[in-house]
Amino acid sequence: MSKYLQNTDKNDINISKSGKLDLLNINTSALTASLNDLAIPRLFYQLVIFIIDGSNSMNEDSKNGISKANEIDKGIRSIIQRLKKSKNNNSFDVCFLAFSDDFEDVFSLKNVKDISIEQSFNPLKYVTPKGTKLNRALLHSKEIVNDYHLKNKLKNCQVLIQILSDGAISDYDESIKTVNDLKNIKNTTVSCQFLESHIEQGQEWYSSNEATGEIDYSSRWTIEEVRQDEERIANRFKNFASSIDLFVTSIDPEEIRKHMIKSISTVSKID
Repeated sequence: MSKYLQNTDKNDINISKSGKLDLLNINTSALTASLNDLAIPRLFYQLVIFIIDGSNSMNEDSKNGISKANEIDKGIRSIIQRLKKSKNNNSFDVCFLAFSDDFEDVFSLKNVKDISIEQSFNPLKYVTPKGTKLNRALLHSKEIVNDYHLKNKLKNCQVLIQILSDGAISDYDESIKTVNDLKNIKNTTVSCQFLESHIEQGQEWYSSNEATGEIDYSSRWTIEEVRQDEERIANRFKNFASSIDLFVTSIDPEEIRKHMIKSISTVSKID
């Protein structure tokens, strides 16, 4: 051992006259620096993929009286903040995709700790609001899911896909097929948040082409017809969820967090 190393060791670690390590006079700054470099190990690998509707109808008001796009933004921000405060926050990874006629991969994979509080989840900021074609975003998500499971195949790994939409999927047949493929991937769950419209007496409703935004003022709907149509759309959208309890009509950050924790616990018991 060189003279320099002997001097360094002597300064950092104090030895008492008895020849024993003196814990009362240990160099705490050196110890603190060492502890700060330690990374807390991940307990599990939970990926949540947000697939968000950015079609024309997201400009309309939700049942809560704000635009559906803004309700999505507000809800997901709350979810992210809740996960960032979790004692296991390093165990959560997030993907964010927005879709309309096409889709935008806003970010493919980020640990929740690395997501800025300034990050916007308003889908209209990322795609041109036109139609509601979901399948291409689902196919891209399928690639992400398979890669994530492969990378973490020896670990406690789970994927939760969150689809947020008002449910009027124009490529429904293709999308439901891809969703079923996703649900058949081990340790992968699909949940749906249905964004209900603001419907009340006194409003005027007309048929419209969502892809173009063109309104047909010659085709006026009654309130009853509007409500029946929304119920029909919601019932079709339910088929995307892995189970009926994973189809909800509100964005509840705490419930989503609990579901993710429950999913990981189930995987632990099985595997």
